[in-house]
Amino acid sequence: MLHFTVGPTEYSKDLYKIYKNKLRDYDERTGTFIIDSLNKGFSNILNTKNHKFLYLSMTGTSLMEVTLLNIFNEKDKVLVIDGGDFGARFCSILTRLNIKHDVVKINHFDTVKEEDLEKYDNKSYTALLVNMLETSTGVLYDMDLLANFAKKNNMLFVVDAISAFMAHPVDIDKYNIDACLVTSQKGLACMFGLSILGLSNKACQKILDNNPNTYSFDLKMYLKAMEGLKTPFTPTMNVILEVYYKLKEIEKLSMQYYYNDCLSKAKYFRDGLDKLGIKYYKDYQSNAVTVLEVSDSISLYNYLMDKKINIAASRKNYNNIVRVANYGYTTLKDYKKLLKYIEKWKNSIR
Repeated sequence: MLHFTVGPTEYSKDLYKIYKNKLRDYDERTGTFIIDSLNKGFSNILNTKNHKFLYLSMTGTSLMEVTLLNIFNEKDKVLVIDGGDFGARFCSILTRLNIKHDVVKINHFDTVKEEDLEKYDNKSYTALLVNMLETSTGVLYDMDLLANFAKKNNMLFVVDAISAFMAHPVDIDKYNIDACLVTSQKGLACMFGLSILGLSNKACQKILDNNPNTYSFDLKMYLKAMEGLKTPFTPTMNVILEVYYKLKEIEKLSMQYYYNDCLSKAKYFRDGLDKLGIKYYKDYQSNAVTVLEVSDSISLYNYLMDKKINIAASRKNYNNIVRVANYGYTTLKDYKKLLKYIEKWKNSIR
């Protein structure tokens, strides 16, 4: 199966070499070395000097919940950018946790603008929450605008960078990000199951001052364990090892290599769609994902699955929309193959 899903993305065959070694041979000394390497690697590629990184055995939605659960409580009031499914997911989690919040509602496939934020200026919000890339629509938000708004209003800046990471620069220090969320299965193109949380000193202090009603998801224990370069509970060691090797690859090739790779695949695929007369969204779109609008999304999805090609099918509330990832271990040859089958599908439904 060839994967063009937004996550998990197409996996590197080179990572299978990890499993030639027995994971039971993992020892504490090796573990602390690897965690130290991850800390240095993520500090470098996310451009931060002082953030602490935590490694949690969970996927993205759980990471969103754990972050909000540990940083905020009933005394806080936060502002959320909601332009699609994942902005709405932040809202749902806040509601479940009884955290007060207001919502900047953005039309699907549109972006947040300065005038959208004006009425929320100087309203004593604790934090601003945003999905840097709204995965359901492919919209990449204006991080300069949002970072400046958060700084001006003395708000913590919480950024879900899960889908944007590896396709666009995620610059923690430039944007003054207090909590930066990343996972293993999207731009890193590793197996799912590991979440990475980068925390500023302000965010860490909020965590230390908070007492959430949880045990294994209490980040105070993670912060304490990280002083010894450990996790408080058994980690997803196989995925940690994959990410370790991936960071070594990034160190060798550079982040710019991956940005360019993502851009070139997006351009090649979108140029091909233009030639086929297939509509796709262009305004405010990320290089990470191409969002197509077709006459029958279920038919296209099933046709491609029969050809052993997996794309992201329509999400709820997005009729006739499919999404194709532009990162992961895919090549231009793979996109040529995908375009060929999209053309055959288009001819078959006439």
